[in-house]
Amino acid sequence: MAPPGPDSSAGVRPLLLDALYEVLLRVPAKDLCRCRAVCRPWRALLSDPRFAAAHAARHGPLVVAGRDNHRSAAAPIVDVMDLSGRVLKRVVARGSFWAVRKESVTTSHLDGVCVLVGDSKSCLLLNTATGAVSELPQGFAEEHLAPAWQNPSCSHPLAFGKVASTGVYKVLRLLHSYFHRQHQCEVTTINGSSHARWRGKKASPGCVRFNRWSRVTIDGIVHFLLGDLVVDREENAVPLRLASFDLENP
Repeated sequence: MAPPGPDSSAGVRPLLLDALYEVLLRVPAKDLCRCRAVCRPWRALLSDPRFAAAHAARHGPLVVAGRDNHRSAAAPIVDVMDLSGRVLKRVVARGSFWAVRKESVTTSHLDGVCVLVGDSKSCLLLNTATGAVSELPQGFAEEHLAPAWQNPSCSHPLAFGKVASTGVYKVLRLLHSYFHRQHQCEVTTINGSSHARWRGKKASPGCVRFNRWSRVTIDGIVHFLLGDLVVDREENAVPLRLASFDLENP
């Protein structure tokens, strides 16, 4: 077979834009970034907000997974992965993060920001986009300084979200006493101020038990799955319930 001549490519038609659009929609985001350097038309397509929205709708959300690598200040502690398990980014939290012991990662994440829990009195906020670590206010709200709320038997689950109308980020903390069968709520605003503090927030009526790992924030409202006991017998069955907290309220 003779090698192609210099004019053999003359009859090759360029890939139609619609076909290119559909092909690039299927490419993972990390690989798609390299395609911006192919040519100007490709760069223009990939920079189009409508293409970005369509690509985000087709591809699933990223999964943020916590790591603990020998508690070294230089060690990566968070991997950002896609749903296939491929690590897209490794985030390093330096310095003050390791001043907090008993650290664990909460399930809350929003806009590339993840809340990292230290203990009941000391919490840190890790920005997975930049690796910056911010310390949340120490202690409790003035209304909740009683020893009952600081007892080791109390649980203090956190939730992180953004107020839909203002775009302000807030952290909600619940104080739940197993012995007294009571709960309180408090909130702090993430604004970079050194004067930030926890503020008491009106709690829902009645005695509830909160599941630490069953919560979600949607449009500035935090929903907690309550820890109701479900009885097997049909006549005594208790349905699972939700407790909702609007972050827009002070």
